[in-house]
Amino acid sequence: MHCYTHPAADAIGICRACSRGLCAQCVVDLGHSISCQGQCEKKAEILHSMIAQHEVIIRTSRRNRFFGPAFFTLLGGVFLYFNLDAGDLWNFGSIAGLCFMLFGVILFILGQRYAKDIKTDA
Repeated sequence: MHCYTHPAADAIGICRACSRGLCAQCVVDLGHSISCQGQCEKKAEILHSMIAQHEVIIRTSRRNRFFGPAFFTLLGGVFLYFNLDAGDLWNFGSIAGLCFMLFGVILFILGQRYAKDIKTDA
């Protein structure tokens, strides 16, 4: 591969932002990657920060995929507990409790499928 700017020179790397070949004269070492000198440095920094943020989001979503379903299921159980003593089984509170519990279960199933899809893609 040859340098994009200097076609006679061999490329020593590829710019993280634009994916063009770079020679020793055109390259800037950013510590985490290389980029075109004076052109793509800011774009490469933005890409690096986006990747770092994505890693944090993935770690957080792994932990939080259990909290949401547990919250809604527990909330539904509380609604059911306090409304089953009312005598009428199909009052607003018991229906809301069942809906919250059903939503919690569906949220848990979708979270597990999403986590499985992420594992197979990685």
